[in-house]
Amino acid sequence: MAWSNLGVALHESGRVDEAIAAHVRSRDLLRDLGDRRGGAEAWHNFGNALAAKGQIDQAMEAYDP
Repeated sequence: MAWSNLGVALHESGRVDEAIAAHVRSRDLLRDLGDRRGGAEAWHNFGNALAAKGQIDQAMEAYDP
């Protein structure tokens, strides 16, 4: 969850590219751990960061993996 929290903080500070990378890392780790709730949150945050960057198509894909 630390990677997810870092991604949120980076996103809020305008460092969207770094936020995306942190959310991808969080998503992958949580998936490997079998944490479905945490993984869903990571996907949600990942989609928000993509949308903030204007990557709407990719953001929509993040919500429907």
